[in-house]
Amino acid sequence: MQKVREDSIFYFAYGMNTNDAQMEMRCPKAIYRGNYNLKNFKFRFRGVADIDRVKKSKVAGVIWEISPECEKALDGLEGFPTFYTKGYFKYSGHKIMYYIMTPENKNELKNPSNFYLTCLEEGYREHRLDNNQLEQSLMDIPCFKEENDYLYQDNEYISYYRHKQPKRYRWVNGRIRTY
Repeated sequence: MQKVREDSIFYFAYGMNTNDAQMEMRCPKAIYRGNYNLKNFKFRFRGVADIDRVKKSKVAGVIWEISPECEKALDGLEGFPTFYTKGYFKYSGHKIMYYIMTPENKNELKNPSNFYLTCLEEGYREHRLDNNQLEQSLMDIPCFKEENDYLYQDNEYISYYRHKQPKRYRWVNGRIRTY
């Protein structure tokens, strides 16, 4: 393990920032420090990744060592403090920061874009995270108004946005695919 920088900040990522390429663009000096399961939280999609406090649940993610400059860049990207706020936990003697949506933005659960979902899948695969939380979060989205509004067959379902635009998801070789 590399030596920890004196000004380091430890950051727990569970969404887009699990993806190495995305983190390289946002925080080129970030150092991957390992995987972690944040207990008593549940992963949710509100168009983008979020977490809620739910007892006996866990959120898989990665821990990055980042610089103060990187934290500022992430703050801007994540819309801190108006869209996301920060939470902290202790792990291996380090204070670990994570982002969580502000109460004002914890509105309805919504499907992510195909691009966003693909970035998460890649990040989960790169770090060998269990993508079951992605699947479960998609299944938790209350997108079906009536029994006839959906099809669930052969690991496939169709969800409807507010404007009744269908978006289909299918699990192919352990990956989420939209079409």
